[in-house]
Amino acid sequence: DVSKVLNGRSMKEGEFQFTITGEEGAPELAQTDKAFVNSDSRAPGVACVMSKLDTLKFTQADAGKTYVYTIKETVGTTAGITYDKSEYKLSIEVIDNYDGTIKTITTLTRTKDSSGKDVSEEVSVVDSSQAQAKKSSVQFVNSYKSSPGVLPGDSNLQVIKSFTGRQNNEWLD
Repeated sequence: DVSKVLNGRSMKEGEFQFTITGEEGAPELAQTDKAFVNSDSRAPGVACVMSKLDTLKFTQADAGKTYVYTIKETVGTTAGITYDKSEYKLSIEVIDNYDGTIKTITTLTRTKDSSGKDVSEEVSVVDSSQAQAKKSSVQFVNSYKSSPGVLPGDSNLQVIKSFTGRQNNEWLD
């Protein structure tokens, strides 16, 4: 799963873009997994979760191979938004159980942190043969902060204060 959170304001449907790219030799992804956008609007701080890679299927011919995918958000240019520059490497190792079945070991590693700095943080390891096996999940968190309004330096702002309902200099008491 790919999860998107925007703090500071509501997220609009289709506002953020993501890509999943397979390294050489990795099975071809569905077009809807290669490049996609957040699927729903959400309130500030509420995650939009998008299920991805559900169409990947492996056979006995894949046993002994490891397939690697990179997952990242496309950094946009919307004013006031600080984009999450995290990148993740998803490695799927296909293993022959030698009983006519195969399983996968999926390792999710964060390779860039939210500022884009290189890191190597193992996020999860999932064994598909485990009864309670969960999906690997990545989360991108952006924040929004409006910038203050600023008048150009050469603006001439004139303020006039007027009183109504008083006679002459009554307000000077």
